Amino acid sequence: MLNTFTGLCLVFTAFGALVSGSPIVPSDSGMPPISGSLTVPTPTTGMPMPPATTSGMPTTPPSNTTLTLPAGVTLDFILSAQGTQNYTCDPTTNTWVSVGALARLSNNSIIYDPRHFVGFHYFIQEAGALSPVFDLSLSEPNNPGNNLVICKKLAQESSPDGANNVQWLLLERARGGLANFVMRVRTVGGQPPAGSCHPSEKVRTVPYSANYVFFK
Repeated sequence: MLNTFTGLCLVFTAFGALVSGSPIVPSDSGMPPISGSLTVPTPTTGMPMPPATTSGMPTTPPSNTTLTLPAGVTLDFILSAQGTQNYTCDPTTNTWVSVGALARLSNNSIIYDPRHFVGFHYFIQEAGALSPVFDLSLSEPNNPGNNLVICKKLAQESSPDGANNVQWLLLERARGGLANFVMRVRTVGGQPPAGSCHPSEKVRTVPYSANYVFFK
């Protein structure tokens, strides 16, 4: 078994036909809606993915237990993300629960750069559950089926950089051809507010950044 970074497998919803359902986009997230007209940076159409290198990134997950890739999996490319983790108040427990994330993705390995914007990470409702999506259809419009991936979570580990950061994740493809596995690593921020909440607080957005590592 090959150990590597964590990744949250986000589902890539093509703005057309591959997936049914609507993206989860809080109205106060500060991000553009994913459907309808978009006000986004000009995508770097056809821009090659970053070199498949792990320079400057950790070479193993926080432990060698749950974040494990099958033998034969190869590193394909890395994208950086900047956006929000989104939460709502559960009225039965008065605690914050996740309603997904919304982030822009850029085509450089370590730090988000709007000049290299290539697509979005977001969540959709599918079969009664939230599913993560990585969607590069804006920058790769001529590559239908392979410009997005919809995933399911296989494993998670606490961030080795502190409890204020959302977990590192390992995701597996459910549908879409962009990747077979995705790991979320080097997370900064994104955890829900501490303490209880009131049901009147419908949505709370918490800024975060991360790297997403794509494997074939």
